[in-house]
Amino acid sequence: MISSATLWCIWKLRNDIHFQNTRWRDVGDLLMRIAGTVQNWTILCRGNLKDRLTTWAEDLKRIASRPGRITG
Repeated sequence: MISSATLWCIWKLRNDIHFQNTRWRDVGDLLMRIAGTVQNWTILCRGNLKDRLTTWAEDLKRIASRPGRITG
């Protein structure tokens, strides 16, 4: 489910950039989209898997909200 959500979000981001003139900001934006999609799709899962996916999505949101690194 995570890989499907990732591919789906990459595809939707590509469409937004191409057709809606959305600008690429950073990887954090893509990670937030993936986490949100996984959270929306957890309704399709059963018990323990639902809890694990919810935890995973929350962790991914926390990682995505970190400030970016400065590279030189």
